[in-house]
Amino acid sequence: MSIRELMKESLLYQEIVAEGEAKGEAKGRAVGLVEGAKETLRQFIEWRFPKVKVARKINQIQDVELLRQLLFEASMMKSDTEVRKRIDEAFKSQKAQ
Repeated sequence: MSIRELMKESLLYQEIVAEGEAKGEAKGRAVGLVEGAKETLRQFIEWRFPKVKVARKINQIQDVELLRQLLFEASMMKSDTEVRKRIDEAFKSQKAQ
């Protein structure tokens, strides 16, 4: 049996691999949540405010809670101007971080 095979069978190696896999899965779930929130916000704005073109700015926002808040706020907005202004503010706040 090679050293590599012995190492792979060790409990420490298996724990390290399992920990890495768990971290990767958690990161993947977090990325999926952000991407899902972006898509929902983009679709809602495109449906409710078809003249507003903010998809590129929404794509730059990485905070899932901010994206959810923007969706809630957009659902109460009445004008294209309000939506553009709020998305611009959120976009600028993300760039500043």
